[in-house]
Amino acid sequence: MVPEVDTPAHTFSWGRSLESTDFIINCGGAYSGQIDPSMEKGYNWTQQIFDYLNSKFTDELMHAGGDEVNTGCWNHRPHIKEFMTQKNIANYVDLQVYWRQQIKASFKKNSNKSLIFWSY
Repeated sequence: MVPEVDTPAHTFSWGRSLESTDFIINCGGAYSGQIDPSMEKGYNWTQQIFDYLNSKFTDELMHAGGDEVNTGCWNHRPHIKEFMTQKNIANYVDLQVYWRQQIKASFKKNSNKSLIFWSY
């Protein structure tokens, strides 16, 4: 069994926690709730979830979602554009690539499993 933690979209339920309201953007619509990739706390929170699941599932894979990202959602926070400029990220597709690279690198520090994603 391969557990899936769908990121950076489909995270509305995460935003219902008082601990995560700052890094979850509620954009409304069918896939509301999206992680703000400019905030370190979102990466840390995601890693904690992966660490927990890593200890519960024996499969060699863990799925990090990545589909149905509403890139327009990131327009709700101007500091995301500033973050993109600082990191030389050209567009929202590249921002999603950045998100994936960061969580994959973090994941590999604590696991010998492979982290997989849906294609774009």
